[in-house]
Amino acid sequence: AFEAVVEAIEAQFDRGLIALQGPAAEGVLSSYAPKAEDMLFMDVAELEIAGVPVVVSRSGYTGEDGYEISIPAEETDRIARLLLSDDHVAPIGAREEFALGCLIRIPHLDAHQESVKL
Repeated sequence: AFEAVVEAIEAQFDRGLIALQGPAAEGVLSSYAPKAEDMLFMDVAELEIAGVPVVVSRSGYTGEDGYEISIPAEETDRIARLLLSDDHVAPIGAREEFALGCLIRIPHLDAHQESVKL
């Protein structure tokens, strides 16, 4: 028989999370944190972006290669703006092939089609 073990965890509100997804993600993040380039799928690493310690995972949950970046809450806005300053980065709402509400890539949705609304 299967026995589940459940442990309570304390919610943390002192971190922000940015998902950097898509074909340019590795190049963009590696320009600020060179060791990100060495990360493999499902790796997690403590890196630094612009002097800020961050925890980075590489899962590509949208269906494309990508990274999830956990940042101290007080630095999230600054790091987000830094990443957005790269010409290869656009807010997820700007890409029609993504569903804004749930951050999941919609396969076979051409950019000229109407956006999916959830």
